[in-house]
Amino acid sequence: METPDKFSVRLARIKLSGLKSDKYPFFAQELIESGFDSPALYMLAASDDNEVPSLLDQYFKTALKELGFEFPSKKEASIVLIHNTYFRYCQKELSIEELLSLCRRYSGIDGYHDKSLFYILYRMDEAAEYWSYENKKAYVEYVYPEELVKGFEQEMEVWLMDNPFVEQ
Repeated sequence: METPDKFSVRLARIKLSGLKSDKYPFFAQELIESGFDSPALYMLAASDDNEVPSLLDQYFKTALKELGFEFPSKKEASIVLIHNTYFRYCQKELSIEELLSLCRRYSGIDGYHDKSLFYILYRMDEAAEYWSYENKKAYVEYVYPEELVKGFEQEMEVWLMDNPFVEQ
């Protein structure tokens, strides 16, 4: 299974959650340590916390241009993060519950809502729902039998093939 590179994942996270400008110098330092080279990147890495945020924003945008990168759209960022999340699940870094939670979050990003993924997640929730009643109160918990998880994994793999990510 192909997975987005670390830089594409990082740009997608920045796009969707925002990265405060005071964190740009740390990100620039990471890029330099990873072998990226750009005059604006060095200026950004050398900046300090007292720098004017608009100047840091300009350095960051200039560095991306110099490196030949663009910010992904919200849809592209969501797809990158869903691919990365599923890969981490396959590597046993995430539980099924964590995978579902993150996929729900990434598939419902403002300006991007993928109906096919929504239905895959919804069917999984509906099938896994287990209600119990105790002391006149209803409780819901989710139980994920192996055959349910296997069916979900097959549907996710089809969705991932139909929605490839764009690497930087």
